[in-house]
Amino acid sequence: MILEAFEEEDIHEFNMDLLALVNMTRSLDMMYREMESAGLMENKAHYKRCFDLFHKKYRDIRLESDVKDSLTLKVFFVGTSMEKLIDLAIGLAHIRDIGPSSTKVYPAEPENRDKIMSRISSGAYLRFFSGSKSRSMFLRRMPNGDIQMVYDPESFTDPKSPDFQLCTYHGCLNGFHREIDILTEASQFITINKSRFVFADKGPAVR
Repeated sequence: MILEAFEEEDIHEFNMDLLALVNMTRSLDMMYREMESAGLMENKAHYKRCFDLFHKKYRDIRLESDVKDSLTLKVFFVGTSMEKLIDLAIGLAHIRDIGPSSTKVYPAEPENRDKIMSRISSGAYLRFFSGSKSRSMFLRRMPNGDIQMVYDPESFTDPKSPDFQLCTYHGCLNGFHREIDILTEASQFITINKSRFVFADKGPAVR
């Protein structure tokens, strides 16, 4: 497993931080859709501060919020390569197939690594299992050298899913600034049902 080299406490802390941003993004999107103005400006301020804290705390993963048809969270890996990400993906238990597109994939086995890499240029399609369902994600090389991961929105709240675990790997890769507390700021966010997010200080890591 690609997370075995990291401390359980570090894995858990990153997972909670990322889940906080995911949940706030979804809650803000719901507020926009339902035209809920109560608390919206305060929530946007907490959301922005959490974004700023995340990028001060972690250096190998970058997030962006995007508003088109809905408010979504974009994920980018910094300072890595498509080759490295494919190697990591092959090491994940639930990755089934990898290829340049959904119609041209190969079994995610070490012996297929060179074949896969020879057919991938600017992007890679990955099919995986989450629970009993087949899902997919896409890795896209950006002009600035970052790699965007277009994740499956249904599986991305599960730290056991391959797309989330790739994020965890990059969050823990070169360590992070433990003194930066994202969850305290996130706990001030008010959900659309007027409750606050509640986060555990400690808990089991998911490898």
